[in-house]
Amino acid sequence: MTSIFNTTQATAPLAQPISNYGNEHTQTAPLETEALGSDFPDLKVSKPLKIATGISSNTKQHVVFVADTSSSMSGHKIGELNIGLNALYGELAAPQNKDGFMGSLIQFSSGAKRLIFAESFLTLTAPTLTVGGGTNFDKALTETIKTVQEFASLPNTDGWQYMRPQVLFLSDGHSAVSSQNIQLLQEYADVTAIAYGADANSGTLSKIASDGRVHVIGTNGGELRKFLADVGQTLSQHLSSAR
Repeated sequence: MTSIFNTTQATAPLAQPISNYGNEHTQTAPLETEALGSDFPDLKVSKPLKIATGISSNTKQHVVFVADTSSSMSGHKIGELNIGLNALYGELAAPQNKDGFMGSLIQFSSGAKRLIFAESFLTLTAPTLTVGGGTNFDKALTETIKTVQEFASLPNTDGWQYMRPQVLFLSDGHSAVSSQNIQLLQEYADVTAIAYGADANSGTLSKIASDGRVHVIGTNGGELRKFLADVGQTLSQHLSSAR
């Protein structure tokens, strides 16, 4: 049975950085020389090599959002996150993407729980995230690795080409994390780290990120929802260019 990962891929970072979301400095990865012409987040995105002319290229991507729902995310933070996720889901479900994205959602605090697995964004119903507990990055990474591995083992009877999964990892807190879990996740997926607020552990989050950088997003004025909407547009742009 053919796995969804039996395809040749090349890695290409996105071109433009985001400017600045709120009062905190937003850090991004290095720029490409050829710009896409929009101020999109500089995520690391992989796309399959182009197939020879005359052969149809059908491309999909698995997007995994890993959300910190510890007690420190209470109040307006969790409200902004729920609104922001809906904006991201809406962008990835846009008609021009032609059902090209599959979504998974993991929430974590002291433990980690997968709420959504490999669902089409066209039919995905987003659960409302609630808060409680501490912060454990290792639990989150372990569940994310499991999710990405399970997705990779799914049958691919329709012959889709799959871009490397994109993991969006968001936290406003601090936690130790094992280098083994970081390395294993980065072998399976491109990981973008989001530090939600100035108190987040940007140093540890930068280690989790595939490119060693972290996006620091402010907690006021809708910066997170704008950032996530831009992430959705960025992923859509790269899906389109890979087809």
